[in-house]
Amino acid sequence: MENLLRLEKILGYQFKDKNLLLEALTHPSYAGDGHDVPHYERLEFLGDAVAELVVSEYLFKKFPQLPEGELTKMRSMLVNRETMADDALKIGLSEFIILGVGEMRQGGKNRRSILSNTIEAIIGAVFIDGGYDAARKIAEKLIIGGMESKLFRSENSKNYKSLLQELVQKKFSTLPIYNVISEEGPPHDRVYEVEVVVKKSPAGRGRGKSIKEAELEAAKDALKKLEAEDENIF
Repeated sequence: MENLLRLEKILGYQFKDKNLLLEALTHPSYAGDGHDVPHYERLEFLGDAVAELVVSEYLFKKFPQLPEGELTKMRSMLVNRETMADDALKIGLSEFIILGVGEMRQGGKNRRSILSNTIEAIIGAVFIDGGYDAARKIAEKLIIGGMESKLFRSENSKNYKSLLQELVQKKFSTLPIYNVISEEGPPHDRVYEVEVVVKKSPAGRGRGKSIKEAELEAAKDALKKLEAEDENIF
């Protein structure tokens, strides 16, 4: 019970039915060891759907100009095994997961699939215990928190220009401007350097084999600098 109370404090949510949280933390291997207890798979199924809905709603409202395809890409960067496993590790969730003996010996507490599944199960448990609004707050805290950093880490993220434009429009009611400030190398192997300007001030720089690539790097640099100035950008 002490562990459950500690986790509730970390989550910022107090369960009315503590058995739901216990179920969300119980891996199927523990039940398979002869313990007659429910495990997290059903809650994981529900939590996966709730997490996708919460993130979809958040992105839909936060980025009103982005098309469906871009929103889908962003959601997939946030709601996936690798990112959610990182979310679980950040709050120390591994120490609370209940595993069978065999799974424990094989390092299951740090298995990324188990960590991400447990996050989803917890969101599902909160949904059952406290409703959508409570689940939304938990999902936003665990999944959407630090969103900009997660997007930066994603190898598939090529959306920096769109993100920067949305941010600059929202904060400053203007648009970023990209300027090529240098070109180096022969025509067949040219390297461009681009500077992005926000409100007439340099905001970021990037280099690339094409102007488009350099613009993306400049936008990425600007977003990182703006993030450092304001941790609550998004």
